[in-house]
Formats: sequence, structure tokens, C-alpha cells
Amino acid sequence: MFYFNKLLGIVKHRWVIILGFLYIPEVIAQDPSCILQHYSTDDGLSHSGVMCMLEDHLGFMWFGTWDGLNRFDGYKFINYKSKPGDSNSLSNNRIDNIQEDKYGFLWVKTYDNKVHRFDRRNETFQGINTTRGSLDNSEIQFTDIYRTSDGDIWLISKTKGCFKIITNPADFSIHVVNYSTTNTG
Repeated sequence: MFYFNKLLGIVKHRWVIILGFLYIPEVIAQDPSCILQHYSTDDGLSHSGVMCMLEDHLGFMWFGTWDGLNRFDGYKFINYKSKPGDSNSLSNNRIDNIQEDKYGFLWVKTYDNKVHRFDRRNETFQGINTTRGSLDNSEIQFTDIYRTSDGDIWLISKTKGCFKIITNPADFSIHVVNYSTTNTG
């Protein structure tokens, strides 16, 4: 009986090995389902610390790094950085969040908790003015940007509630509406 059990164990192992060899050609013959390509500062990325990324409606990849916003077209990077004294640039180079609205504008949150709208037509940034009455814009610290399923943008702040961005489709001007428990109208 001992000999029979030992022989049965050997036969089982041989079948496992034979079946394994039958599946190897199938695994080897499969095309890879994804190809990974590594990009670094040597390729034009402004910094190796990537905080966020987004693929826009045109197919461009956008990367928010510790040293600016980067657009990648599949071949090369274009970098957008803060320019001190220029109101049409970012307030800070570290990018923490990127969203795209239904009109194709990019919304960028920087490390200093400010939000900017990027207009790709003229490649400028517009800081979001949320001043209403006695509410000082410098007080507002945004924690996040959300894009709704219909493409609207909402800004979330630490202490001043939520802000809905309303874009006029005729001239793309924006109106910011504050929703908070202390909002009086």
C-alpha cells in the first residue's frame, strides 16, 4: 500500500508539471496589456515629485509637481511656474490638485491653498477672487477642488464653506458663489 501511495503521488506531480508546460506558451504568447514608460527631469518634467495628474479632454497629460505644472503631449513637456510679481502666473510652484471644467479650463490648487484658473487660449493663470463684503480673499484657504459629473467646479475651504464657480459661456467670465453657514446673502 505504501508503494502504491508513493507511486500515485509521483504521477500527480508529473501531471501538474505536464499541465504547467502546456500553459507556458499561452502566457508567453500574450501581448502585454500595458507598457510603462518612465519620465523624469531628464525628459523635461520640472520635478520628480508628482503630486497629481489629469488627462484633459484633448488628450494632454497634466502633472502637478513640487516645482510647477507640466503639460505632456506624448513627446515633450511644457512647464508652467510661478513668476513673482506677475498676476497671470501661479502663486506657488507646488501643485496639489488639478481639475478640468466643462469649458476646458484647468483649475489648479497650489501649496499655499490658493486656486487658479488656467486659460489655455492665452496660457495665463487667473487667481480666484472670492472677496465678498468684509470677506478678505487672503483669509481663504482652499483645501480641495471638486469637479461634478456635469463639469461644474466647487472649491472647498477650511473655514469659509464651499464656493461654486459659475462660468458665463458667452465670455468665460466667472462668478464665485459662497455657500456657508454664515452666508447672509
